[in-house]
Amino acid sequence: MALELFGGRLKPFEAAMARARRAEIYAWQNQFVQAEAELASLREAHKDQPQALLLADLGDANLLLARGQAGPALQRLQRLVETGDPLITPLALYTLGVAHLQMKDNEKAIEVFRELCNKHANDPFVQRVVLLSGQVFFDRGDFLAARKLYEAAAAIGAARQTNVLPGDELVVKVSDGDYFIRTRQQLLDVTLRAPSGDVETVRLEKNPVSDQLYVGRVPTKLGKAVE
Repeated sequence: MALELFGGRLKPFEAAMARARRAEIYAWQNQFVQAEAELASLREAHKDQPQALLLADLGDANLLLARGQAGPALQRLQRLVETGDPLITPLALYTLGVAHLQMKDNEKAIEVFRELCNKHANDPFVQRVVLLSGQVFFDRGDFLAARKLYEAAAAIGAARQTNVLPGDELVVKVSDGDYFIRTRQQLLDVTLRAPSGDVETVRLEKNPVSDQLYVGRVPTKLGKAVE
């Protein structure tokens, strides 16, 4: 109902995205007939918009995944990734990784997630990808890598810390698209300078999935009183 009421206020691609999301919700609720009808409506309403039609194709792949048919979904998703569309490709990469997870091919899923993180570092799906990757590492017993991924996921979604109380742990994150390519270093040393004049060097570690994200933590404590 909301889409019918407010759809006219949305841009064409936004309206198409809303229909695609609604179809995805229907699919994961096992309401497959409604999902198919939503995708058909999307195609009819946006038949002259290639990007919207790609969204409908992505919806078909999500519908297959909801039905447990990851194999046929993989082929559709790979074609969508290869379009190179700046909006569709990150969505397709995320769903492609999920399809590999459904097929128990965790290594391939991590490979796809790594491509998403490195080529589309600012995409909103990156945080979700890092979290899913953490679960993969956890399930195979690599708890250290899993912890790093969970911490990175929390850092990606965290608001900027503007106030720190003594005893708090300060999370430091750096996103650099070139550092690892240039140096192949897993560690990055950064220098923090507080308004009080305190200087602290913190060693950050590269995220196991993203080659651009480095995260570290530094404990804080109350300094000596200045006379």
